[in-house]
This record gives sequence, structure tokens and C-alpha cells, in this order.
Amino acid sequence: MELRQALAKRGDITEDKILTDYEEALQVAKAQAKPSSIVQAATAQAKLVGLLKDRIETTNVHDFETMESIDDIFRKVADDLGPEAAAALSKVFGLDK
Repeated sequence: MELRQALAKRGDITEDKILTDYEEALQVAKAQAKPSSIVQAATAQAKLVGLLKDRIETTNVHDFETMESIDDIFRKVADDLGPEAAAALSKVFGLDK
């Protein structure tokens, strides 16, 4: 961490400078009417300030591959996260189990 901070300081790289650079890129993208570039610049800004975070899967997603019914899924959710979570999930999908 200290090495990274030292390198950033040496290169005069600050969060404000990066945000400014992204803002300039965003304005250029808007002027050129390039929607994908607009989204990229806005997303980069949001990630830098902590508004967007990459999701990291922390559980074994393969557990669900072997399930044969929605009831299996609700049982798994209830076992792992509790019956309230399973009930909330079923409500979201309009199943109200």
C-alpha cells in the first residue's frame, strides 16, 4: 500500500485528478454523441468514488445447477439464509410460499 501511494504521489496522481480526467472524457463523449463512451466514463467515475462496486460471488453458485424444482431452491435459500429470506424471495417472484 505504501509503495502504491509513493508511486501515485510521484506521478501526481490523485483521486481528484482522475475524476477530472474522467469528467473531461465524459464531456468529449457527449460532444461526439458516443453513448458507450459516455457510459464508460460515467461508470469509471462512479466506481472511483465508491458508488458502484464489482460483485464478487462468495458462495458456490453450482449448488443451484443440480436442483430440479423451485422448491429445491427455496429450501436451499431457507437453509443458507433463513426462512425469512426464502419467504422474501418467493414474494419477489410472486409465489408467496
